[in-house]
Amino acid sequence: MIDEQLLQDRLTDAAAAQDDLLPRSVADDLAAGRRRLRRRRFLAGGTALIAAGAVAVATIGVSGALRNTAQLEAPTATQQAPVSTPSAVAKPQNVAKPQNFDGLMKSLMYKHFDPSKKHLNFTTGPFTINTEPGYRGTLRKVGWNAKGDKGQGMFLIGLERSATPAGNTCGSYFESEPRPVICRPVTLPTSRPAMIGRQGRMIEFSYRQPDGEFLYVAVDPVFRNNTNIASKQMVITDAQLFAFATDPALNLPPLTGK
Repeated sequence: MIDEQLLQDRLTDAAAAQDDLLPRSVADDLAAGRRRLRRRRFLAGGTALIAAGAVAVATIGVSGALRNTAQLEAPTATQQAPVSTPSAVAKPQNVAKPQNFDGLMKSLMYKHFDPSKKHLNFTTGPFTINTEPGYRGTLRKVGWNAKGDKGQGMFLIGLERSATPAGNTCGSYFESEPRPVICRPVTLPTSRPAMIGRQGRMIEFSYRQPDGEFLYVAVDPVFRNNTNIASKQMVITDAQLFAFATDPALNLPPLTGK
């Protein structure tokens, strides 16, 4: 059996198709107008449903595409560039630690005054650092001996950083001698000024380093404390003193919190 509603719709469509072809009365014309209106509404409703469906499908598609794109482009866990921890600050190679300062000073004296290590002796004690308010430095007497030589000479080495003028300066050690050492200015090979004085084999030398540390050296062929006999073989040149004074390793160790 055919559905009555479906049959009515088909008859209405057939009549509407003939509306513009057959002559009709005013009543028939009104009926035809109503049929055309119903037909337009039906078609418009269908078109609207189709359009709405298309929009919904497009929206779902775009949303899905955006969601998929977002998933693809979603950033992974933030990766931080590895932070390079600064390595320990490199200490100057030529600056000894406090516990190595004595070894540094001895090695420098051997290097510049006794390369064969046959003459210097350090029996008077190590080079120690003395720290007081406004002063930090060392002052040490070093002996000089030679095989078969009855006499003994000495070096007096001072290296300090002080807020006041140095206690030992060129000319101060031998000032009470009958013929004291007379000091004069001299220019070192590094073009820096220094002071040096000679009286025979007695020598005094003082020099302020570029970093402000003050070096003092006295050379005496007579040790005085141990003996009053002068060493016959102790001869120190200006060149040796200048090389010792300008050696980049000649520095006080840095201050530490310990």
